[in-house]
Amino acid sequence: MAELRALRKGRGVQKPDVAEQLGPALRSLCGISPADDPAVVQVKLLGRLRALIDELPEDLGLVVAVAMGLHPETRQKFLQERTEWLAARMERDPRTVRRRIDEGVGLLVSQALAGTVARRDDNLGWYVRRFEAVLRHDKASPECLELRCIVAERPELAGIELSFTVPPASDDPPELLVEPVYGVTVTGVERVRRNRFTIRLGLPRPLAVGEEHDFAVITRPAAHQPMRSHYVYFPERRCDEFDLRVRFDPDAVPARVWGLAEAFPRDVDEIRPSEDILVPDAVGEVHVAFDHPRTGLGYGAQWA
Repeated sequence: MAELRALRKGRGVQKPDVAEQLGPALRSLCGISPADDPAVVQVKLLGRLRALIDELPEDLGLVVAVAMGLHPETRQKFLQERTEWLAARMERDPRTVRRRIDEGVGLLVSQALAGTVARRDDNLGWYVRRFEAVLRHDKASPECLELRCIVAERPELAGIELSFTVPPASDDPPELLVEPVYGVTVTGVERVRRNRFTIRLGLPRPLAVGEEHDFAVITRPAAHQPMRSHYVYFPERRCDEFDLRVRFDPDAVPARVWGLAEAFPRDVDEIRPSEDILVPDAVGEVHVAFDHPRTGLGYGAQWA
């Protein structure tokens, strides 16, 4: 708690020297080793904090993200300025907001200690060199072909885990179906929250450090289940390239389609057309690509 209170001062996690200001508790929590360079430290820190914040109630998640300098609309130099922004948005006194910040950080610490967001050793030691997603929205039931090239960062990498969120479009709990195409076997699909799943994948053989591996899976909701009007990727680890193609039925193209970049997790459920308008081509497809998407922020497409 003390280390997080110190971290949120000034620019928060956006400090240029943030790697030098982390105490032993945060380093342990984020899996940061003495050998990690500052860029790796920041990736691990932001990814871990964003995952924990995503598990908080919506109101507390917002105040903690703003306090830590993680919210894209609040990158002010001082914590006091971010607190005043929150007070205006929430229509509350700044003292009340400060109490809410402490409440949110306290709950975040409790979740971290209780392991609400589990950090499994099998899910460490790799990053994504390229991720391509092809969403088929022209089928009776939408499905997405996801192709990844991963790079091992530790020896004998034999399996990995992917997180997948299916935003509910009805009152029924969403279902997720996963089919391997090549390069992996699906060893398990676990529901960790009502709409969040962990997909466990086995590799054909253990990878050496620096070795690349290509694989593809198809993900789809249950046949009866509607899909929310977006596809957004939130990197949980380093990703060098993300490429998304969405294919709509040419006879049922949405009225508006737009790209999303650096979206906050809870913002994607709101229909907020951006200036990045995407025009479907003659076969009903739109395409967006992103270099080095930032960990924990959303990238993709939305339509209405």
